[in-house]
Amino acid sequence: MKKTIFCILVVSLFCPLAMAGADDEKIKIGPGMELLQIGTVRVIVPKGTKYEDKGSKVEVEGIGEYVGRRFLEMEERFAALEAKEEALKEEVARLKEEIEQLKTEEAPVQEEGQRLRE
Repeated sequence: MKKTIFCILVVSLFCPLAMAGADDEKIKIGPGMELLQIGTVRVIVPKGTKYEDKGSKVEVEGIGEYVGRRFLEMEERFAALEAKEEALKEEVARLKEEIEQLKTEEAPVQEEGQRLRE
């Protein structure tokens, strides 16, 4: 009887540990998602989701907050890219003007060189 109780106790202790290891294999994470492990809690959330660990309470950023924050980040990135694009356009225009100036300065020199050869 004692051996039976001992065996049941051992199996009941090791069975949850074995099942916890099996959970890792069963979890499938979709594209754009990540598995956050905060202490003993595992949560599948969109990549970049912020969370706050408040002792025994974990607050994960809500979908509305996540989408709003990501949208603002994307707007900032687009604004920065547009500013860089505008600066590059101005630089290209300046370089085109310099090339035209160099062409006009070289043209008389070539004509004089041709006259000297003739």
